[in-house]
Amino acid sequence: MTDPAAEWRHVVERFLGFISGLRSTSDELRDAQESVALVIANLRIHFRRADFLPIFKPPAEDAEDHMVVGSYGKGTAIRHGRVVDVLYTASPETRARIGGGRALTRELASALADQFPGVDWADEGWISVKPGTPFTVRLLPTSPCRDGGFLIENQAKATPRDLGAWRYINPGVEAARLAKADELSGNKATHLILMLKAWRRTHTLPIGAFALELLVTEFISVWNYYRRSLLFYDWMMRDFFFWLRYQGERQLAIPGTLHSLYLDSSWQTAAERAYRGAERASRLERDNREGEALAEWRRIFGPAVGGAPALAAPANPAIAAAS
Repeated sequence: MTDPAAEWRHVVERFLGFISGLRSTSDELRDAQESVALVIANLRIHFRRADFLPIFKPPAEDAEDHMVVGSYGKGTAIRHGRVVDVLYTASPETRARIGGGRALTRELASALADQFPGVDWADEGWISVKPGTPFTVRLLPTSPCRDGGFLIENQAKATPRDLGAWRYINPGVEAARLAKADELSGNKATHLILMLKAWRRTHTLPIGAFALELLVTEFISVWNYYRRSLLFYDWMMRDFFFWLRYQGERQLAIPGTLHSLYLDSSWQTAAERAYRGAERASRLERDNREGEALAEWRRIFGPAVGGAPALAAPANPAIAAAS
C-alpha cells in the first residue's frame, strides 16, 4: 500500500525551515527592546523633571506609559526588520500642562532631539527616533480610553469618520483577532503573514503589513484546510494567492473600531504571478520534483526558501518600516 505521505514528502521540511528562517533573531528582538527602553527612559526623565520637581509627586506606573504595537508587538516581525512602533501615553500632568496634538508632539520631539541626533516628525503624528542602535523607534502620542483603546489626535486632514479631530484604535482587539486565528489554525495565520512579508520584500510590493494581517485572518476563517498540518502549506500558499487576486479595491474593517483600511489594486499583478507560481510548485511537490518546486517557490519568496542564505534586508525604506 502506498504511503500517502510519499507524495509531497519535501513540503513539511521546506516550509518549516522557511518559516524558522524568517523569524527575527534573538539579537534583533533584544535590540528592539533596548531601543524602545532607551527612548522611553529619556521621556520619563524629561517629563518627571518638568511635572514633578521641585515638589515630588509619585508618577503613574511606568508600564502604562507605552505599548509596543505593529509587527514587534504581535510577533510577526521578520528578519532585518529595523523599525519598532510604540504608542506613547503622557501622564495626566503632562497633558494638562502641554495639551495634546501638535503641542504634545512638539514637546516629545524636542525632548528626544536633546538626547538623540536623528529625530523626525511626520505629519500623521509619528515621531521617528534613532537611539544609537540598529533600530528606529516610531513613537505615536495617544490618549487612553477606559476600554483599553486609544484616541489619536488627527494632525493631518480630519474626516467625519475620524470623530472630528480624533481617531480611535484598539491594538488589544487587533492582537486578539490574530491570536484567535492562530488558535483555530495551529499558528497558520502568523506563519502566512511571515511568508507574505517575505514575498512583499522580495518584490518591493506596495501593500502594508497591517493590510496583510487583516487579509490573512479573514482568509484563515474561510479556508477549508485550516486545521491541517504543514503538509498542506503548499496548498495554503496556492489558495491564498488565488483568493488574494480578487481582494483589491476594497475596504478592510479594522478590528475593534468603526474605521476601515482602504486596499488598492497596485499589487494584484504580482498576486496573479504568485498564484500561477504556487500552482505550478504545488503540482511539482506532489510529484516530488524537489528542485523544480524549489525554483518556483524562490521566484515567489526569494532565496530564503530551502536553506539558502538568510532573508536579505529590504532595499526600500518604506518596506523596512512595515516589516
